[in-house]
Amino acid sequence: MKQIHIELEEIILTDKKIILEQKNRIEKLEQEKLELFRTLINDIISLIDAHDNAVATIKEKEWDNNEISNKIIGRFATIKSKAVNLLTKNNVEKISFPENKLIIEFCKTVDTEPDSNLANNTIISIEKEGYIRGDELIREAEVIIVKN
Repeated sequence: MKQIHIELEEIILTDKKIILEQKNRIEKLEQEKLELFRTLINDIISLIDAHDNAVATIKEKEWDNNEISNKIIGRFATIKSKAVNLLTKNNVEKISFPENKLIIEFCKTVDTEPDSNLANNTIISIEKEGYIRGDELIREAEVIIVKN
């Protein structure tokens, strides 16, 4: 009887070890899945940035002054729209700044400028959009703020 008891304890310990290993494996796979998701989301955001930069360059160089250029810009806008829809489907959204006030945990200040008409930490411009998913920061916004 004592031998059976010892064998059962060994089986239970072995099973507990296997269960723990499986839990660790599942946790590792969940982390890998989350990292792959974050990478994909950041790649989609990079596509949106590339589109916005290209359009800004076209407008800056005044290459958008004819019908063909505007049609091309419009077609590329549909690509951006699809990328934004992918973010929306995955609950990723641009960070908004009510009243243009800095939210420190969601921003990186890349420059400051004085402006006596505005309060300190008022956002003058967003140089790079920030994105969140629920409460999780995906990418911080890069901003220029008022510093008097």
